[in-house]
Amino acid sequence: MKEIYTIQVELDYSKDEILEIMGKPTQPSNIFIYEKENYIIQFEKFNNKWRLILRRK
Repeated sequence: MKEIYTIQVELDYSKDEILEIMGKPTQPSNIFIYEKENYIIQFEKFNNKWRLILRRK
């Protein structure tokens, strides 16, 4: 394996904290998606925490 294309991290942030840090999502829904250069940053609710998923386009 030469490159990693996706990584996931569980966060102890609230929805409001994520929106304050990241701003308005590129694609608003229950899952927050942000497109930055060659990456897609996704936040989704997982149990009582938020999961951050970072992947290459």
